Amino acid sequence: MKKMTVKKAKKICQLAHMGQTRIDGSPYADHPIAVAKMMDTDDEKIVAYLHDVLEDTSLTLKDLHKEGLNLQCSEALFNITHQQGESYKDYLHRVSFSRLSVKVKIADITHNISDTPTPEQVKKYRKGIKILLRSL
Repeated sequence: MKKMTVKKAKKICQLAHMGQTRIDGSPYADHPIAVAKMMDTDDEKIVAYLHDVLEDTSLTLKDLHKEGLNLQCSEALFNITHQQGESYKDYLHRVSFSRLSVKVKIADITHNISDTPTPEQVKKYRKGIKILLRSL
């Protein structure tokens, strides 16, 4: 069985987010790439590259398993994917189930906060960081 590599995860990220842009007009894939640069291990980088794929594209965990995604990364991706109708508090609680998902989410928030967030986003991200840091 093939194993997901960091290089493969980056390529999946770039293809999955192709044509998507951030609020500032930059290519969306620049965001997960920036988050991945904050990571240390291969699993952290893989989850960072893929952290928005399930939420913002048509790809599924099943698709990623076919590409060799391992169980630890799969669980972290599930934890870090905000489900429709889920409260932010419940979402953060689920993220906190895995140190891997916590590390990637903290990096995700860190990068998002560098994009001139609204005062509401700053408040939300501050709350999120506090909850996630408590779970470590």
